[in-house]
Amino acid sequence: MPTMAQTADHKIELPAYANKIMLILDERGMKELSFSELDKTAAIIEVYLLMEANTTIPNDEVSYDKLEVIRSLVIPDLLFDQRIGTYVILGCEAGMANSLKKQAEQAGFSDQEIRVLSVGEVEAKLFCVKCYHYNSINSQDTVLCKHCQTKLDVSTHFSRVRDAYLGYVAI
Repeated sequence: MPTMAQTADHKIELPAYANKIMLILDERGMKELSFSELDKTAAIIEVYLLMEANTTIPNDEVSYDKLEVIRSLVIPDLLFDQRIGTYVILGCEAGMANSLKKQAEQAGFSDQEIRVLSVGEVEAKLFCVKCYHYNSINSQDTVLCKHCQTKLDVSTHFSRVRDAYLGYVAI
């Protein structure tokens, strides 16, 4: 049976066959995310905290096989050193989570092996298919491109290449 990790908004499913789970958390992710369900997995759990060395590490309800405070510079090496069957959970602010996800992909992790739980404000971008510039998305269905002034329909299609939703010319 799959195990779940959750925030107030997200639930992520981890396969029952995971050999190891790497949690990479920043200070905010450590405070806002709950991983109590991970105790039910047989996988090895390693936690890497991106924070200042003098920060107090909380005594959480989860038992870890390894807990280490690290700097973001060592993350690529950690990711490249992992074996098959390792899953990565990123619990960080959105910008950091996206950066870490790209590093994990470069290290050879697939989308199925990476789980992202962004904390804080997530700024969604809209890619204009007419002028190729990015715009911010509000809660509107249409957006006026700041560069070419074209009215764009906000698509549900998210481009991993552009790291943005596609904005099609409104008819």
